[in-house]
Amino acid sequence: MFFYPQKVKIHNFVNTLAIAIFITIFSPLQAEETKAQQGDIKQQEGTKQQEETKQQKEETTLWKTDFQNALALSQKSKKPLLLNFSGSDWCKWCIRLDNEVFKTPEFLTWVKDNLVLCLADLPQDHSTISKAQYEKNQKLSQKYEVKGFPTILLLNSDGSVFAKTGYVAGGPEKYIENLKQLIKDKDWQKNLTNIDKLKEDEQLKLAVYIFTNKYREISPEDRIKLSYIIFSGEKNDNNLMKAAAAMELALDDNDAIKQSLAIKWLKKLLENGNSEPYSIYLFSKATDSFNKLMKEIDKNKKGSCSTEQLNKSAKAVLEQTKELKKMISPKAQDKLNLIKQCDVWDAIAIATLGEKEKALKSVDAIFKDHRDMNEAAKEMKIFIEAIGVTSIQKNTNEPVLPDK
Repeated sequence: MFFYPQKVKIHNFVNTLAIAIFITIFSPLQAEETKAQQGDIKQQEGTKQQEETKQQKEETTLWKTDFQNALALSQKSKKPLLLNFSGSDWCKWCIRLDNEVFKTPEFLTWVKDNLVLCLADLPQDHSTISKAQYEKNQKLSQKYEVKGFPTILLLNSDGSVFAKTGYVAGGPEKYIENLKQLIKDKDWQKNLTNIDKLKEDEQLKLAVYIFTNKYREISPEDRIKLSYIIFSGEKNDNNLMKAAAAMELALDDNDAIKQSLAIKWLKKLLENGNSEPYSIYLFSKATDSFNKLMKEIDKNKKGSCSTEQLNKSAKAVLEQTKELKKMISPKAQDKLNLIKQCDVWDAIAIATLGEKEKALKSVDAIFKDHRDMNEAAKEMKIFIEAIGVTSIQKNTNEPVLPDK
């Protein structure tokens, strides 16, 4: 027990010595290791900065801001021009498209061999762009009738637009796929001429593209042709497109067989609980009939349309609006407006058939709850009175004059 305190002192001394030796030996090693790790981190950061700088330079090089220079490059390289109308500091979807696609290495790599890029930016902060450039971009947006942002146009080397797109979710891969398809379909008119030579799945793909994107640019004959490809395509499982094509066929009176098949299919959808396509078809048919009636009323005033033909057209409008009213879903948001639209058509048709007083009462009923539309009601009544003067005839070409 006498030596115990001395032993404790020795034990403590040994421990202290061991720690000192450990620090002396291992601290330099640890410092070297830490230094090496820090060096690796700095190297990685340096590499990352170099890559980012390289990418930024690449972006700056690829994205032209002078439209005329970009167009000249497009002509020289024979590549299409992608014109990006953006609001870089205020437009949410422009910023997303920029970050998700346009700034990615995948997009920048692909675009080098496939497109010329031009940015027409219209930022809120005008300090980020020269006044002259901003005005040029503004004029450019007016020239191409840009209505929203982002608007992405694909142009031929003469500046004409062959495709339009915007934000597409899915990152660079999806966006590149979208652009490839738009470029592939660039010569759609030539492809349309040779559509009969394509395989069935290629015909369907082309028909859907043209029907969706170029509908207003094709002839009624081509619309029917494409509609039938979409409608009859066995591999077409897109009922929305099929319904649109079926409605086109159902409204065409030139091919009774195709028309019958289309109407039958629309009615089948109706039986399965989907009434919308058939309702739209009926509404389109009623609209066409009413427009025809209005033209014939005008012709009748000029003496170039018989009363018999006029009455026939008026009866057709009444029959179609009657069927359409039955089809309007109680859940339809515009149910009331659709019914009132039918009532307006009916009033004109009734007046055409000679029941002027009934038509005028109908106008009062239609506009009863719409005092803000008094002027519209008055104009309609004047129009109905005019129909009564010229259209009520008894098997002659002479108008029945109103009572004095």
